[in-house]
Amino acid sequence: LVSGAPVVACPAAGDMAENAARLAWAGAGVALPRRLVGARGVRFAVRKAIGDPSYSRRAAELSRWTAANPPGERAAELVERLALATA
Repeated sequence: LVSGAPVVACPAAGDMAENAARLAWAGAGVALPRRLVGARGVRFAVRKAIGDPSYSRRAAELSRWTAANPPGERAAELVERLALATA
């Protein structure tokens, strides 16, 4: 997403399914369930992701937001704020 390109997520384990669902919910990509991973399923998901301009627009929006709000810096700010509030 940092590059601004839509994503096709094929979750395999752990929290990948949740992340893929969030990606689809955000409109920045397509979540492909494990049971559909194969030539036909991947082809469909990729065509959907690159064929619908709304995915590219949303991925670009999220890329710009991420550039303006670096996640590492933001996380550090929040931890520092919490530490100061509880000190």
